[in-house]
Amino acid sequence: MRKEKLKKDGKDFLKDIIALICIIAVCFGGYKLYANYKTSSAQNDTSYKVKTKRNNKYNGVYSLTKLDENGKNTWDGLMLYVKNDKIVSCARIEYTPVEDIKKQFGDKIDQINEEDDLEWQAEMLGVKLDLPNGVPLILDTGFFNGRGGITEGPGPQLTTMGEFVCPNKVDFEKVTDIKTDYDFMKSCLIVPGYDEDSREVWLSKLLSNEKSEYHDGYKLIKYNGFDDIQKRCRIDNGGCIDKLNKLFNAGL
Repeated sequence: MRKEKLKKDGKDFLKDIIALICIIAVCFGGYKLYANYKTSSAQNDTSYKVKTKRNNKYNGVYSLTKLDENGKNTWDGLMLYVKNDKIVSCARIEYTPVEDIKKQFGDKIDQINEEDDLEWQAEMLGVKLDLPNGVPLILDTGFFNGRGGITEGPGPQLTTMGEFVCPNKVDFEKVTDIKTDYDFMKSCLIVPGYDEDSREVWLSKLLSNEKSEYHDGYKLIKYNGFDDIQKRCRIDNGGCIDKLNKLFNAGL
């Protein structure tokens, strides 16, 4: 009986080992297929296949946001940190005006107070708000990330829709938490700004390339420090200055 039990245990152990090997093989094979798919997508994208020259005048913190049909700034777009034309870090943000959020409260709009965040108040009042979900956050861009407000009390809601960080060189196939550099670039719609020779994303190329989302109908604003951002920018409160200095030794 003891020999039969040992033989049975040995067979079960062998089966477990074989099953584990199969699982590892399937996972590895799936990852290879995923990686090959990602690589293929990047290689088939020709939106950046335009030769331009670097423009070193672009340095510092910028917003690049969409204008509506009347030329009014919607504040949907990018916050960027740029060094010698190279986009080191950026976040794509969707801006929901406070008026649009308040309309969703319907007949409960009179119950809104002027102290608390609107999303929290909606939850307390049983109001379901229709707000963008944003993307799962992986990188630290130095800019706003997540969903919420940047002012006290009821205010506009910001939602992070894309993120990109590249202090060195872009590697289309480099994977960070299952996303490639190419995926991060796509999330911010900045692939057309990519320069193959330098392996960098250039702001000047993003603006000049006709295949770029940002080629037309967007407003570029440069900010001069914390106070200027607080005064003129609606998708950052100036907190990016300290963060960018710490993350990238930006010297802003």
